[in-house]
Amino acid sequence: MKLFKKNQENAALKPKKLRNKGAWKHGGYAVAITAVIIAVAVAVNVLFGILAERVNLDLDISLSGDNTLSEENVDFIKEIDEKVDITVCFAEDDFVSGMAYVAEYYYSVTSDSSTSAYYEQSLNLLDLYTVYSDNISVKFVDPYDPSFSDITKKHSGATLGDIIVECTKTIGGEEAVRSEVLSFDDIYYLSEDDSYASYYGYSSYTLTGNNIESALTSAIYKVTSDETQKVLVLEHHCKEGNLTDYIEYLEQNNFDVEIFSGNVLNGIDEDIDMVIIAEPTEDFATEELNLIDEWLYNGGLRGKGLMYFASPSSPDMPNLLSYLEEWGVAFEEGTLYETNANYQVFGEATTNIFIPATIENEYEVTSEFGDILNGAEVISGGNVPILQVFEEDGIRLTTPIAVTPADTVVV
Repeated sequence: MKLFKKNQENAALKPKKLRNKGAWKHGGYAVAITAVIIAVAVAVNVLFGILAERVNLDLDISLSGDNTLSEENVDFIKEIDEKVDITVCFAEDDFVSGMAYVAEYYYSVTSDSSTSAYYEQSLNLLDLYTVYSDNISVKFVDPYDPSFSDITKKHSGATLGDIIVECTKTIGGEEAVRSEVLSFDDIYYLSEDDSYASYYGYSSYTLTGNNIESALTSAIYKVTSDETQKVLVLEHHCKEGNLTDYIEYLEQNNFDVEIFSGNVLNGIDEDIDMVIIAEPTEDFATEELNLIDEWLYNGGLRGKGLMYFASPSSPDMPNLLSYLEEWGVAFEEGTLYETNANYQVFGEATTNIFIPATIENEYEVTSEFGDILNGAEVISGGNVPILQVFEEDGIRLTTPIAVTPADTVVV
């Protein structure tokens, strides 16, 4: 979520859930559909699979030993075969002091030696992108130079400290410039100081980490990629507001997100790759589920995906949950609690479960997806008990990728 920036008036400074299964009717094609993976964790794998080997989505926000790029990112950078221009909206010599200025005056972040170290780190990492690829160039532009006005005209809203990533591509025989503008709060992690806000009456923030490697590589992927995945969020059945940050994350990684907010789903465009149902607030009509099923079948070509995020707060939804059970996934009533302090976020019985993916015989991660989850950590909240109804039914397959230990409690 973007932070509200101070001094908006200073335009000069800031160029800124079950029915009888027999009641469910499908066309004759249904028994021949290869399983569409619906379980949340598996769907996440489907959605981000196209990025797994190209973009490092792991975040390392510490300062220790972080003047090097991750191995995954280096491999990605070396494969770039198109010219990418990175423009930093500060003179190189002024970058550290300039970012400190932006932090203080536009984000209410007090700069000290630790924050300055993050700015220095950013400079070092930027330089490494040019070391690993001759196709990447980095230039620093003094915002007080008259030529900076050309940048603000070309990239509306670009301002002090922004990093602009550009790539000129030939699309349909014509040249098109793709660009992404990374602002201060894209590059760095900020945490709101609640005590300060309550005492003084306005918000103050602390810089808690450096995100430049993930943000910059994601931007490069987005401007150079020839493939854009289209995602449809069914807002009329979901708590759309809870997806704000997730949608932003998708968009940052070259996904084109559409929101359907009508009262009744009357069709899904064939160019949509993924449909998201998140924390539904009402059941789906049979006609709507028939449309989703037909879209998933895709004329026999398949290649589509449905992502479902369950919530303990959702009402009774017999239609939707009956449909999901036909794909081997059943959702029980109740809330999943973690009682093992080793896997809790806050050190007490909680629905916020911290799952180290490399723990064996505890939280089990299947080998099929081990490479993707290796070293990753899964944090989830408001968990609903999910059961695997079958492993194989005809040629529908259901594969869990993370299984909780036996001592997990369902209330």
